Amino acid sequence: MTDKKKADKRWMIAIAAVVVVFLGLMIGKGTLPSLFTTGDGDGSVILYHTLTCPHCQNVKEYIEENGITGITQKEISIDQAAANELGDRLTACGEDISQGIPVPVLWADGKCYVGEVESIDYLKTLNSQNEQTEQSN
Repeated sequence: MTDKKKADKRWMIAIAAVVVVFLGLMIGKGTLPSLFTTGDGDGSVILYHTLTCPHCQNVKEYIEENGITGITQKEISIDQAAANELGDRLTACGEDISQGIPVPVLWADGKCYVGEVESIDYLKTLNSQNEQTEQSN
């Protein structure tokens, strides 16, 4: 390897290290997690999920396929503040989180809807309320 290629490789490694440190600092300060909160909601209905959870994906697909709006989505495996918030909400709902925090969880009306089935069942009632409102207009 030529000296030029070695120097270029060291610069790339240095830049990557700076980026990793920067991202770590932003996560620690709570600046970066806002990038992992999505949706068009005002925070009154929140879907807590992870990127790798297939049940979470099913709930997200239900929301999209049914055109449900007003849902804020928080990714808890990356956003520690969201994970802490979910832990607090589950505890307040009487859920045992000693073995871990379940996902998906839909938080709405001050209640926790844990799992795919409970979440989609709640979303169905929300969806039917939206349809009734549209029909009366």
